Amino acid sequence: TRDAEFETVEFHAKYPTSVKDYSTSLNPANGLLAYGNCGSNCTWTLYTDNILRISGTGAMNNFTMGNAPWRNYTHRIQGIEIGDGITTIGNYAFYGCKALPEVTIPAGITSVGTGAFSDCLYLSRVTFQGSAPSIAASCFTGVTATVDYYNNGSWDGSTMLHYGGNLVWHKLEGYTVQFQDWNGDLIATWIGGLGVLTGFIIVCYY
Repeated sequence: TRDAEFETVEFHAKYPTSVKDYSTSLNPANGLLAYGNCGSNCTWTLYTDNILRISGTGAMNNFTMGNAPWRNYTHRIQGIEIGDGITTIGNYAFYGCKALPEVTIPAGITSVGTGAFSDCLYLSRVTFQGSAPSIAASCFTGVTATVDYYNNGSWDGSTMLHYGGNLVWHKLEGYTVQFQDWNGDLIATWIGGLGVLTGFIIVCYY
């Protein structure tokens, strides 16, 4: 089911003559408001905490202005969480999310589509965790915000001007610490802010 809103649905079998009731409630107790697909391998969920979560792998779909699958909820979206497996943000994906105060773009994002955050009128802070992604024109049209980015050599003035909007760019001298399990698989990434990393504590459980 795509882009579903939840309500109680009843299914009745008319044949044979006895009626069998397949009633089921689609309104779970965990506060899920709506969900659907937003790419070939991407899904979205919105709960009563007003956080829009994008999960899965690969590219999000491109949308036309005001026609993202969560368009009926843009007035209540107060946060966006983009999963580590997502690689692109589609055209006009979060257009008009007027209750959104801030957003973090994960390091795995390689491109952001046209108007992806345009007309997010209360968006005041954007953080890019990785290198500068490929950005389509007018990504932040209508937005006045501070944009945090890490000084890894991928950002330049021409890149920043292409984003549109009234943006103040804030360079972070950050660092990244990655944690691996015994098999060498990455289990966590921690991105530090300003300052110098002097040490950290690892707690092991056996």
